[in-house]
Amino acid sequence: MTMYLAEGRFNGALALLICICGACRPGWGQNDKDSVLRSGSFEIGVLAGDTIGGLLPSDVPLANFSGFRVTSPGSGAFAVNVARAVSRRLLFFGQVNVWKGRHEDRSLPAGYSASTNLLNLVYEGGFEWAPLRNRGRFEPYVLVAGSTIQKRVDVIVNYANPSPNPAPTEVLGGATRVRFKDAVFAPAMGAGIRYYFGHRFGIRMETKAYFPTGDVPRATGVASCGLFVDIP
Repeated sequence: MTMYLAEGRFNGALALLICICGACRPGWGQNDKDSVLRSGSFEIGVLAGDTIGGLLPSDVPLANFSGFRVTSPGSGAFAVNVARAVSRRLLFFGQVNVWKGRHEDRSLPAGYSASTNLLNLVYEGGFEWAPLRNRGRFEPYVLVAGSTIQKRVDVIVNYANPSPNPAPTEVLGGATRVRFKDAVFAPAMGAGIRYYFGHRFGIRMETKAYFPTGDVPRATGVASCGLFVDIP
C-alpha cells in the first residue's frame, strides 16, 4: 500500500510538471544553448518526495526481545544536491538525503508495547550523464552513485504488565528507551529529467533505486522533484 501511495504522489507530480511545461511560452528566457550547464560550472539543487517501499529496516538489540526489527513506511524524503560539470554531458555530484519514517505503536509479547521512530540519513556521491544535453529545454539523464545509508532508531518499550497475578519473573512496570544506529553501503542508480525555465534555473524530477548490502532484505527507492540553479 505504501508503495502505491508513493507512486501515486510521484505520478501526480509528473502530471503537474507536464502542465507547467505546457504553459511556459517558447520564447521565455533565452535560447537553448544558454540553458545548458557548461563545463566547469556548478549546480545546486533541492529535492522533495517520498520513498517507494518504505525506509530500510533496522534490527535493534532490545533486552528480552530478540529479533526486534523496526520498519516504517515513508513520510517524506528531502535532499540537497551539489554537482560540478566536467563536460557538457557529465556531472559529478554529492547529495545528502533525509528519509523520514512514521511514529508507530506496536504490541509485544506478555502484554508489553513499544513506540518506534525510524529515520534514514543517506550520504551519496556519483555521476550524471545527459546524452541529449543541448538539444532543448528538456534534458533527460541517467545516474549511478554509491551511498552510505545510516539507520537511526528511537524505541520506547513499556514494560507495564496488566496481569493482576504476575509470575515471579514478570516485570510489573516501567519503561526503557533505546536509541540505536547502524549503517550499510548501497549502490544506487536512477534516471530523471530537467526542464529549464530560463537562463540557468529549472525544475527536475528523478527516481532512484538503492541496493543495500549486508543483511538488509530488500532494495528501496525514492521518487522526488525539486528546483536547481546553475552557477557559471
